[in-house]
Formats: sequence, structure tokens, C-alpha cells
Amino acid sequence: MTWIPDTNELAPGVTIERRAIFWAPLAVAAAVLRAAQPARATGAAIAAPPLDWDDFIRLCPADAAGFARDASEIGQDAYLHRIAAWAVRLKAAPDTKLGAFRGLDPTVEFGPSFRGVPFAVIQWRMAPRAVLPAHCHPQASVCTVGIEGEARLRHFEVQGPAPAFDSGTKTPFLIRETRSQIVSARRISTLSSTRDNIH
Repeated sequence: MTWIPDTNELAPGVTIERRAIFWAPLAVAAAVLRAAQPARATGAAIAAPPLDWDDFIRLCPADAAGFARDASEIGQDAYLHRIAAWAVRLKAAPDTKLGAFRGLDPTVEFGPSFRGVPFAVIQWRMAPRAVLPAHCHPQASVCTVGIEGEARLRHFEVQGPAPAFDSGTKTPFLIRETRSQIVSARRISTLSSTRDNIH
């Protein structure tokens, strides 16, 4: 794959960068990979049926546990996507007792639906136009899946030096937005200890 930068200055100090991809090398690589794939005996698609909450809790932790042990950047992403593959199949959220997050109006409610290994599940419910302040997840990976409704989820990363998350200091530091997306039913948003960790 070849990237060709095409940079234009919009205003002093403000630039937009465009990249073009040469698709021919990708097409050749895809054809080689297709030829190397073993043929399926039946040719039938693998079904991914919807899951009840009890089935999700019974099956997903055991499946994700092996992936959770790899703390590398790639390992964290593989772990998150493994959980996401199960979570998108959930029929509904469990009947979890939720409590209001203090000081927020409109209301944001949350509560633990599952505490286990290798992960915990925290359920959120947000009133229309509610905003949850940006926060970090130090040394943690998070997979967010929408069940109903929709919400905008914004991710950020620290730029340059920053105080420790638990320092209690009010010293300002720089962040940059890395992603902004709408999460709705079966849509996923992930963050890891190394990317998009403030959301």
C-alpha cells in the first residue's frame, strides 16, 4: 500500500492532509489470499444467533480469557474485538439496578451487571441530552456496545506530558480528539490502555 500525502494550507498554521491509496497492490494481495484459502466443504455461512444475557455470561468470559492475557497493543485489540463479537449478539440488557451519577442533569445512571474474569460489565442509561464528563481508564481496555437508543461517544489521547491520572492536580494538559462516533444498537466503541483512553 502506498500513501501519497497531498497537503494544503487552509490558513496560517492550519493544514488539511489528504492521502490516496493505490488499490492495485491490494487487489493482487486479496486475490493471492483468496487462492490460498482452503475451500469449505459445505460452503454454508456460519450463523451468529442472538444471545440471551445468561448465554453471553456463560460463553463470552471463557472465550475471551485467553485473549485477555496478551497485554500488547495488538493483544488488547484482539481481546476487545473478541468480546465485541459476542456483545453485538445480545438481545437485550439485563435487569440491573442502576443508580444516578451525582451532579449530572440530565441524568446518567449506571450499575454493575456482571463482575467476573476476565471482565466486568457496567450498564449505562442516559437521559436525552445527558453528558457524561470525559474520563480515563488507566491500564484498562473498554468495549462499549449500544443496546438501544443512541449516544455520541468521543475519544481523546494525551498529547505531550500530563500529570498522573490519580495525582489530584488541576494542572492543564493537552489532549487531541481521536474519534467521534454515534453508538446505537449493536454498534461498538473500544479503547485500550494505549489508544483512545479518554472518552
